[in-house]
Amino acid sequence: MSKRLAHVLSLTGLMLLASASVRCVSVSPGVAVELIFAAPPHYEPEGPVVSSAAAFLVAATLVPCEEAPRASWRSFGIVVAHAHTDSTSARTWLGGQRVDAMSAAGTPLGLLSPPARSYCELEVTFAPDETAETDPREDPMVGRSLGVEGSYENADGSITAFAVRTSRERVELIPFDAPLVLDDARDLARITVSFDAAAWAENMNFEAASASERRAALLDELHAYLAATVEMREQER
Repeated sequence: MSKRLAHVLSLTGLMLLASASVRCVSVSPGVAVELIFAAPPHYEPEGPVVSSAAAFLVAATLVPCEEAPRASWRSFGIVVAHAHTDSTSARTWLGGQRVDAMSAAGTPLGLLSPPARSYCELEVTFAPDETAETDPREDPMVGRSLGVEGSYENADGSITAFAVRTSRERVELIPFDAPLVLDDARDLARITVSFDAAAWAENMNFEAASASERRAALLDELHAYLAATVEMREQER
């Protein structure tokens, strides 16, 4: 056998081996993960009163545990699944959805049908709505990615209204409260994303901060007030 032929056969063997290995994970058509954006558990903050909080969400992607180095599940001894391949489209929601962060009922975002494995984070992208035709004077959230409105009490007891809105795009990685483990072809789960606008406002010094500082704080501190909870749901077998 010539060296050239041996080289070709060797490459062919490697390609066949790679082809076989990528079959270890496939999209499970029965797996369904519902995404919803809803208000966090209600509480009465001591400080500013938030009357509205809204965001425009354009994408959400499930992040497998082995691709989430910041996730700490391994430190608790939780075994996570590993896979050789993935279908990004099956674990990514793409759309343009305005969400009401104050709504207890929540805003449904859609369904994902990801490969059966373990996921530890949700990557979300906030960005302005580029398709809105409404006059910004009628709807201040047009062209905005995030917005919080309300009022706060000054040192002299007077009340001042505030409106903090930004047009900047923001990508955030939100760790789950527990790993989302999908190991059955008919698993059904719900992920609820929330933004605690009341807690953000409570920790904001509105009297001391300028308008630009408030906008910067909304983005820079956003991660601390985002949460994603996982709920496994029953499905008929």
